[in-house]
Amino acid sequence: MPDAPSILAAVPDFLSRQVKSSRYFWFDIETEEPAGFQVVCGGFEACRPDYRIDRSDFPWFIFELVVGGRGNLRINGRDYPLQRGVSFFYGPGTPHRIDTDADEPLEKYFVGMHGRELRSFLAELEYESGTVLQNATIRPLVRAFGELMQRGARDTRLSQRICGALVRQILLSNLEDGLQAGASGTRAFATFERVRAHIDGCFLTVDSVESIATACSLDAAY
Repeated sequence: MPDAPSILAAVPDFLSRQVKSSRYFWFDIETEEPAGFQVVCGGFEACRPDYRIDRSDFPWFIFELVVGGRGNLRINGRDYPLQRGVSFFYGPGTPHRIDTDADEPLEKYFVGMHGRELRSFLAELEYESGTVLQNATIRPLVRAFGELMQRGARDTRLSQRICGALVRQILLSNLEDGLQAGASGTRAFATFERVRAHIDGCFLTVDSVESIATACSLDAAY
């Protein structure tokens, strides 16, 4: 599995060369859209200061999670600042541009996928191309991506099916835990951050939703 710029020559053309370090996996890709939920590729990229992706289209659906650095995403005619915890999702027919901050280059995970079963899965969840979310905590997603990278690198008879299950988990967890990008300045997000900080600081003694609510001066249902 590639993990250094010196062997980027072996990397498929659809993966960026504008990285200072990387880890990738990829599978044999069907030229026509398959019936199932098929993972195409995945990886981790520590971007170079000149990193830029500017595409008018892409053949597969891509989910990306920023775990470090800063940058900017332009998608569906809107600009979004990229920072740790921001995830974004795009598919065929969605123009997008990703720019890194030269002083704080982006570090991010990504996974590519396609298939008619995937489209049904996305439609059921109303997971639209151009979705950008802010995750206050990304530890579960990072753990899932770590497992995805290991399973993808094995490239066994079952690797692709296991990776498909892990990607479903990543997408579902992201939807459940993420907030719409731009909501970080709202009062609700400030409350969310306060509750999260309490849980992180007192997780050894927290024993109920009610105790969290009392400590944070909130109603338990809220």
